[in-house]
Amino acid sequence: MEYLFIIAIGWLITEFEPLHFVLDAVLEKLPKNRLIAYLFGMFTCWQCTTFWAGIVLTQDVMTAALASLGSVIIDTWMQKK
Repeated sequence: MEYLFIIAIGWLITEFEPLHFVLDAVLEKLPKNRLIAYLFGMFTCWQCTTFWAGIVLTQDVMTAALASLGSVIIDTWMQKK
C-alpha cells in the first residue's frame, strides 16, 4: 500500500496544474540557467517525481525505486490502452 501512496503522490505533483502555474512563474523570475531548468523539469516526469517523493517520504532507496518502477509499468500500460 505504501508503494501506491508514493505513486499517487508522484502523479499528483506532475499533474496538478496550480503547482505548475506557480513553478512556471518562479522559473520566469529566475535567471536562465540549464541546471535550474533541469531541476524544474523533474516536476514534469512522473517517474522522477515518484522516485524523489519516495526518497523524501520513506528515506529508503529500494522503496523509492520500486515505486518509480510501478509508475513506469502503469504509464506503459496506459499508453498501450
